[in-house]
Amino acid sequence: MSARPTPIADRLQRVIRTVHRIIGAPDYQGYLAHMRRNHPGHRVMSREEHARECLNRRYTQMGNRCC
Repeated sequence: MSARPTPIADRLQRVIRTVHRIIGAPDYQGYLAHMRRNHPGHRVMSREEHARECLNRRYTQMGNRCC
């Protein structure tokens, strides 16, 4: 039997994920949850591969630069 996160811990996790999205930090736990939910059986990137992919996507897509 797994313990359910407390409401405070759940809210804190949501705040942390929101801040990560705002500053552009990779959300590896969110990625893992997405893969389990939507793509079961597919290969999952390591934390390092995910971070590299996020940075690559951030700096190579049009419209993501200030200059």
